[in-house]
Amino acid sequence: MPDKDAATPDQGTTPDPTQDQAPAPVRDEAADLRQRLAGQTAKVNSLNDQLKAALAASAAAQAALDEAMKTGKLGEEATRSRLETLERELTAAKQEAAVAKLAKEYPETYGVFGDAIVHMSPEALAAAEARFTAGASASTEPPTPMGGNPQRSQTAPKKLEDMSVKELQAHMARVFKPSDIGL
Repeated sequence: MPDKDAATPDQGTTPDPTQDQAPAPVRDEAADLRQRLAGQTAKVNSLNDQLKAALAASAAAQAALDEAMKTGKLGEEATRSRLETLERELTAAKQEAAVAKLAKEYPETYGVFGDAIVHMSPEALAAAEARFTAGASASTEPPTPMGGNPQRSQTAPKKLEDMSVKELQAHMARVFKPSDIGL
């Protein structure tokens, strides 16, 4: 009888792949745990070193602060900084007040130029306001037709549904000529 494990050309079978492989090596869990513990220990030591350096820097900064407080240098710097802040706020408030005053006095110019009107001279503001208001008053009048074109009426024609019988007959007589409809 032929051997079942041997592949013959008649049968077309292949050998079992699990029999040809070498057994997988056994992992040593204790060695893996020791390696992980060593990595964690190194990380903790690194963090402890960083903490010691930060504490040393903090102590040095505290000592410098105490020295500055004794000599009074810190108080002068804080006062100077506060003074500069208040001066900036005062300047901003003055500029806002000036913009509001000019915007009230020259509304059309403010609408065009915005906050930039603060930097314009009073003469330029007055001239610009006169130009803008002159253009605004001319635009409220209806335009006049040029040449032989008649001016259009401002009222819309009456709707057909709203016309009476006589008005509808008059409208149809204007729109349709008897010759157009075959009469």
